[in-house]
Amino acid sequence: MNEFPCKIILSSDSIDFGSIQTIDEANSTITITNGSMETITIDTVMIFSRWPVFSLSGNSRFTLSPGEIKQLTFRFSTPHNMTHKGNVIIRVTCPVMRYSLTTTLIGKATLPDAEFAFTQNLEGQELYNALNKYLNESLMFSYSDARQFMFSKADNVNGTVECVYTGKAIQTTGIPNINVFNTEHSWPQSKGADQEPARSDIYIIYPSDAKANERRSNHPYGIVNRSITWESGGSKLGLPQASADTVFEPRDKMKGNVARSLLYFATRYGNRKGTFDNSGFLTNMESLIRSWNKLDPVDERERSRAISIASAQKRMNPYIAYPEMIDRMFRLSTQPAFPLYPEPVTDPLGVFVQFQDSMIVNIPIINKGNQALKINTTEFRPFTDKARVLSIDTLIAPGNSTIARVMMTHPMPNGTVLRIRFADGIPTLAIPLSTEATTSIQDKTTFDQLTVYPNPAQISDIQTVSFIVPDSTYLSAKVFDIKGAFVEDITSNIVWNGSNGSIVLHHSNYYKTLVLHLQSPTYSTTTLLHTGY
Repeated sequence: MNEFPCKIILSSDSIDFGSIQTIDEANSTITITNGSMETITIDTVMIFSRWPVFSLSGNSRFTLSPGEIKQLTFRFSTPHNMTHKGNVIIRVTCPVMRYSLTTTLIGKATLPDAEFAFTQNLEGQELYNALNKYLNESLMFSYSDARQFMFSKADNVNGTVECVYTGKAIQTTGIPNINVFNTEHSWPQSKGADQEPARSDIYIIYPSDAKANERRSNHPYGIVNRSITWESGGSKLGLPQASADTVFEPRDKMKGNVARSLLYFATRYGNRKGTFDNSGFLTNMESLIRSWNKLDPVDERERSRAISIASAQKRMNPYIAYPEMIDRMFRLSTQPAFPLYPEPVTDPLGVFVQFQDSMIVNIPIINKGNQALKINTTEFRPFTDKARVLSIDTLIAPGNSTIARVMMTHPMPNGTVLRIRFADGIPTLAIPLSTEATTSIQDKTTFDQLTVYPNPAQISDIQTVSFIVPDSTYLSAKVFDIKGAFVEDITSNIVWNGSNGSIVLHHSNYYKTLVLHLQSPTYSTTTLLHTGY
C-alpha cells in the first residue's frame, strides 16, 4: 500500500458559525496545511448548500509550498431566520495526484425583532400556514373607516396624498371627491376582494387618481410592450409581448409596493379568482410579482406606510418587514411546499493518482437536496478489478455528506468511472477515476453548477439553463420526470460558446417538476426544473 502523496491537513472537518441575526454576518477560519514534500495546488473550493448563504473570502485557487499553512475564511450571511447547512469540497492537485477533501458548514440566523420569530426554521406550507394564522388575527375596519385612515394617515404626508400609479398629488385631510381621487384595490374587488374583510384591508388599497383607477379596472399586472391605450406618470395600459390579454403596468417606483400587496393578499385570503376565471388572480403573474419584489425594494415611505397600517390593523405585512420571506415558499399561488427531491453532488473531475501499487482514496458525496438520498448500488464502468468500494453510507440526510472509500490499484486507465446509482429515479452520479498520467490535470477548469432562470417558472415562461464544463466532448443532456422516467433527449438543443453551454427550454403543462441530467464519460450533474405552476 502506497503512502498518501500530496497530503493536505485541514484544522477541522466542520465549521460552526454559531448564531447571528439576519442583519449581521459571521466569519470563520480554518487552516489548510501542506503536509507533503510536493508543491500542491488548491484548484478550487466549491460550496454546496440549498440556500446561497455561505461564501469564501479570497481566492479559491492558490498554491502551497511543502509545509506551508494558509487560512481559509468562510462567510455566513442570510436574510432567512433558519438553521443552514452546507458542504465544502476542496480540490487538491499536484503532479502525481488529484483528489478532494470536504468540510461541513452550519450556521443559525434569527430575526432582530420578535414580531416574526414564530417563522424560525419554517418554509413551504408550514410557513404559509403560520403567516396565514398570524394575519388572520388582524383588527379590521369598515370600508369607510379604512378609506378614511388611508387618506388621512397611512398615505397622507403633511396634508398631501399621492396617486399610486401616476404620482399626481392632492391636498386633503380625509376622503376626497371620488371623481378626483378614488380607492384602488391592487387585488381587484371583482377577483375576490369585494367582501369584508378583504375589501377594507388597508394593505391592499391605495389612493388613486380617478382616471388611473378607471383604466386599471381589474386587469392583471404585467409588462406593457405594445398597443398602449393609456399612459400617465410611468404607468401604462396595453398588451404584453406574447399575449393578446390586456395588462396594467404600474410605474417603476411602485412595482415592488403592489407586488408585496398581492403577496400579502394571497397569504392572508388565498389566491382568489373572479367568477368566470379558471385560476386565481396571482397564478399567471406570480413569477413577475416575485421579480418586482426584488427589483423595487422596500423604501422608507413604504415602510412608514406599513407601520402606520400595522398600528391600526395590529399586524404587519411580512413581505414589507422581510421581503425575502417569499423565497421560502415554492409557489404561493398554487403550492407553497417545495417538491421533495434529493440532489447528489461531488467533484465532477473525480480522482487521479499516479503510482505503481494500491491506494485508498476518499470521495465525498453530498446531498444538496431537501430529501434523504438513498444509494442503491455502486459499479465501475467499464468493469475493472483494479478498483473496489470499501465502504459508503447508503442513506444521506438532506444537507449532509458521506465518504466513499475506494481502493484503487495500478493500472487503471483514463475513462474508468465509478457509477453510483440511487433510489427513486435519481440520475446516476459518474465519478472519473484513473491511475494513468494526464498532461492536462493542472489545466482542468471547474465544472460550474447549473443555473436555471426562471426557476420555478410558469407554463408560459421560457427557462434558460447555463453551465460551464471542462470538456464538452460526448456530453449529453436528458430530461426525466420526478420519478426518474425518461422524457426527452435535448442534447441537440445545447448552444456552445467555447466551454459555455446554454439550453433554452419550452415546457408543456404536463409536468410540474422535471430533472435535467448532464452526462459525459467523466462527469455528471443534475438539477431540478420547476415549471407548470
